[in-house]
Amino acid sequence: MALLAEEIVEEWLNRQGYFTIRGIKIGVQEIDLLAVKALHSGCVECRHIEVQASMRPVSYISAVPKKTALMQSLWNTNWSSELVINSIKSEEEVALIKGHGINILRLKDIISSFAHEPFTVPSASSADFIDLIHIGSDTKPAIVK
Repeated sequence: MALLAEEIVEEWLNRQGYFTIRGIKIGVQEIDLLAVKALHSGCVECRHIEVQASMRPVSYISAVPKKTALMQSLWNTNWSSELVINSIKSEEEVALIKGHGINILRLKDIISSFAHEPFTVPSASSADFIDLIHIGSDTKPAIVK
């Protein structure tokens, strides 16, 4: 399930115009997603996103000491810290995670955005997977005109 959730998030980022790297191994640890996007202002937005589809995300979160050096070597700037979660048992855990400066995204919100947001890129490598999610639902993925 974790790899499928990562694939959904990567598709969402790609459709917004981000270039992504998924599954960077650092020893026994892994960075789920790094995303970089050039902005119209000439600046670059850099995002570090971990995806957790389990019921209790806090039990699987730990620091990866070498990740900051790797991210800085890719792009020497401030990287956001974000966590995508599915369903959880305790909202108190989410509050604790936010307290460390981590932005929380909900997987259900990302999935629903495919049905109503016009994206910069109409589809990327996981377009067929997103179409499967919407089979049988009243919502269809948004089309950019």
